[in-house]
Amino acid sequence: MKNLGKKGFTLIELLVVIAVIGILAAVIMASLNDARAKARDARRKSDLKQIVIGLELWRDKYGTYSTGGSTGTATLVSDWVSGASYRTLEKFVAEGILPQVIIDPSASSVAYLIRADADRYTIWAKLEKPSASDLATFNVCHFSTYDDHAMGPNYCVTN
Repeated sequence: MKNLGKKGFTLIELLVVIAVIGILAAVIMASLNDARAKARDARRKSDLKQIVIGLELWRDKYGTYSTGGSTGTATLVSDWVSGASYRTLEKFVAEGILPQVIIDPSASSVAYLIRADADRYTIWAKLEKPSASDLATFNVCHFSTYDDHAMGPNYCVTN
């Protein structure tokens, strides 16, 4: 007997195609998430370079990296979101050194730690996907308050 009028796919064929599409979509989404995290890390590194330029311009103008009090005390933030680092960046904006306060790409506020005194500065950030060289860089300017890489910064820039 001939199958007249029965055109189309079986239920099993449709389920197999849907499963394959689902697996491909999951692989693509995982790749995109990694790429997005690496892009945010590249932005963080670029932000640190901008802060370094700001600190150098500040030092050219005031003779010190510190944006603290007149005694040249260090500017050190006690947490990731606000505090002295935010005020440092606000001063850079007020002086025309930066066009705006630099915000971490995944946060709604500043997520960089800045410590500066008369002749030295160190700036920390937390990268999502740090490479081995990023972690090696971090060991040069270790921040004892955040010994655990999972909890604190894992990348830094210092002079």
